[in-house]
Amino acid sequence: MEFFDKYNPAWEQRIHVVVGDASIPKFGLEEETYEILRSKVDCIFNCAAIVSHLGLWVNFQKYNVSSVAFRYVDWQTFKALWRWCRRRHKNKPAAWIRDKYFHRIGNRSWTFSEKLTEDNYLALVYATDTNITRFTRIKAEANPYDEIWMEYFAERKNKSYSNFKFVYE
Repeated sequence: MEFFDKYNPAWEQRIHVVVGDASIPKFGLEEETYEILRSKVDCIFNCAAIVSHLGLWVNFQKYNVSSVAFRYVDWQTFKALWRWCRRRHKNKPAAWIRDKYFHRIGNRSWTFSEKLTEDNYLALVYATDTNITRFTRIKAEANPYDEIWMEYFAERKNKSYSNFKFVYE
């Protein structure tokens, strides 16, 4: 939380980290420890659940018209990468770091990338490059249980999956 500037020292007395295995009953804790936690805990944050969704966060948010959030994510990513570059190369000037790590790709400059060949780069993907998709509203009078509307819902279902991209193919 310190890395994201979200840490508050006042929380130290309220937050306690307990390591457990969610695949084992009672998280693999001793009976006494588990009973104490069960009686006192208000909320559990499973770090594994959070991590598994970060990579696909953009795909979850593209339906929410999140262009402002995408720009913010890109800006925070750039700041973190720039800090990392400066920390890694303390004695190098900013222009050297820019030339080594950031390149102009298409109409976008300052793209964190690695030059593979003369015209080919391996570049970091921007959240703002994600197409925002709007949901098509269902007609108010449509009823999925009425046979009159069966064709409407079948066509709608086929259309909704036609532009869907599977990430792990």
